Amino acid sequence: GGGGGGGAHGQILEKPRELLQAVVLADSYDRRMRPLTLDRPRCLVNVCNAPLLAYTIEFLASAGVEEVFVCATSHADQIDAYVRSSQWARATSGVRVRMVVDRECTSAGEMLREVYNRELVKTDFVLVSGDVVSNMRLDAALAEHRERRRRDRFAVMTMVFKRAAPSHRTRSLEDDTVAAFDAHTRQLLHLDAAGGRASSGTGVDVDVFREHRAVEFRYDLIDTGIHLCAPELLFLFADNFDWRDLRADCVNSIITSEILGNKIYGEVITNEYAGRVRDLRTYDSVSRDVVHRWTFPMVPDANWWRPVAELTYQWLRKNNYREADIVLHRSCVLDGECVVGAGTTVGARTVLRHSVVGRNCRIGANCRIDGAYIWHGVHVGDNVHVRRSIVTDGVVLQPSCVVEDGCLIGKDVVIGSGHRVAPLSKLTMRDVSAAADDDDGAATFGSSTAVPLGTSADTSASAFDDDDEEKEETVRVPVGVDMTSGKPVYAYRYSGPEQRSLPRNQLVADADAAATAAVAAGAISSSSAGQSAAVAAAVASMARVSGEFAVLVDDSSDSDSDSNSGTDLAAAHGFTVDDEFRAEVVATVHRRVAERAALDNIEMEIKGLRFGANKNQLDCARALLPAILTLPVAPTAAAAAAMGKKEYMAALVAHIRKFAPVLRKYVAGGEEDQVDMICTLQEACEDDDERHTTTATTTNTTTTTTT
Repeated sequence: GGGGGGGAHGQILEKPRELLQAVVLADSYDRRMRPLTLDRPRCLVNVCNAPLLAYTIEFLASAGVEEVFVCATSHADQIDAYVRSSQWARATSGVRVRMVVDRECTSAGEMLREVYNRELVKTDFVLVSGDVVSNMRLDAALAEHRERRRRDRFAVMTMVFKRAAPSHRTRSLEDDTVAAFDAHTRQLLHLDAAGGRASSGTGVDVDVFREHRAVEFRYDLIDTGIHLCAPELLFLFADNFDWRDLRADCVNSIITSEILGNKIYGEVITNEYAGRVRDLRTYDSVSRDVVHRWTFPMVPDANWWRPVAELTYQWLRKNNYREADIVLHRSCVLDGECVVGAGTTVGARTVLRHSVVGRNCRIGANCRIDGAYIWHGVHVGDNVHVRRSIVTDGVVLQPSCVVEDGCLIGKDVVIGSGHRVAPLSKLTMRDVSAAADDDDGAATFGSSTAVPLGTSADTSASAFDDDDEEKEETVRVPVGVDMTSGKPVYAYRYSGPEQRSLPRNQLVADADAAATAAVAAGAISSSSAGQSAAVAAAVASMARVSGEFAVLVDDSSDSDSDSNSGTDLAAAHGFTVDDEFRAEVVATVHRRVAERAALDNIEMEIKGLRFGANKNQLDCARALLPAILTLPVAPTAAAAAAMGKKEYMAALVAHIRKFAPVLRKYVAGGEEDQVDMICTLQEACEDDDERHTTTATTTNTTTTTTT
């Protein structure tokens, strides 16, 4: 008889695979993006013609997330409609997106308590803000988080940070993070959002140094809004009803509490992209990063998201992106880094530069669109100028109107013919008093995330406060005359506490916009770099006090300007007159080199211009490099024209070597900053080619006429 077998012996029961889930907080619970968010949630704001939520869900889907819970309070119907019409509604999408709607929630804490009460999450999950744009792979970070959880059940969260210099453009000026980690375990020991620029230092409990042998302080990190969490985190929110804000309440309480023993760890990414559209400044920064392809594969020509109609973007020279069904007049110019959506027409002699134009827009002839974001269905008349502003859906800009720097034009606003919209204006067709329950969640409650730097969260004013300075205001103002009826056109000028208490929340810096406005009005003489910066700062100061920009006019100054002024010199070298800071740097470098000034003195003058115009180090590098390239290579123009290529290159290299120590100080942010400098070099060379082509054409025309 044989040894009788064991039938099903050796059978191994495999552990069921865990479903990777994510929770997306679609509401911002602050007012930073108003008045854009009066008509839509922040997560549906267009970034290069794609909704912000599309970037967030695509990031999660690419990272292997299989089920996404989108939590919404305000504008929930719009978010639900978008999700139902998106590619993730298809059965073959590979990710299931479900809505969690609670219109009574007033904070992120309450929404997470609602997720806990509905018992939606059972395992480790990804918690992200609805304003995240990232191409990060989560595999390694998740594996490390789970291994850490296996060793220590009190490890309830891993926060993901992105390394970036303090002056990096994607770092919100209100996110001044100082973080401290255990150098060996990466445990987060301290997180201060009000260090650095806001105060002279940051305070850390001395027990931190007693309990940890090596503590690492970091001031070069961006909070990406990506968190790898244990399900126990939701229980902590349910158990602590006073937790409202994820970072100010939850993270700080866990770090400083010694009772429960819970821990938070940090993960720092360096070679992947992660950014947040937290305010108007970061909206501009992230949009530029998409155009510059830092977010690859989420770039326009990948046609990665699917609206009602299929996308047909193509990537062309100078980082231009165009859909197939557009009409461009043969004399119009896309002057680099432009995105143009389908159904759009662009008229004769119109120039688009560093701008995004949505679908079904009509742009007339002789227009100048520079650094602007034109959303869908916008009508722009002839001879219109728009500079570094956001123009939302359905807006009509009638002929010859001007939209100055940093403006927000809300949905369906009509700007009358010939009207000038002052810098940093925010116009809307919505009266805030009638929109209390239909916005991004900020009208009915306050938020600790909207607290100014250096202010304690528990002292922040809410919408229920009686202080008039903390209330939102809309003033009905005329914005021109309707061309058809001849009647005045009105809109509401929006003013909220985020403009007064968060002056850095602007699409452009106050001083930059003020300088541009003053130059356009002929107010600032560029003969003196220091004087120009001082006037710009003074104008900006008046603007912050009064809420409007004063227009300075000096009719007698037209004959007093120096022939070597910054504006004239910038125009001579192919730069736009709007770039006042670059013009001043070019003028300063050329003047001081001609005077044989020491390099240290030149650097000090550039530093003064930088502080006067509220610029960062990378802005200085972008301005200094073209200034170096355009320095004279010979005593006279005739001598320069007679130089051979080798002689010319030798003289140019000598200039670059001389200024190399200064450039190295400005370009210290890693690979991204270096690539940015390569792009600046490319633009300077292209501008030089265009200038020489224009000069040659003019010379040939003159010769023919003379003959």
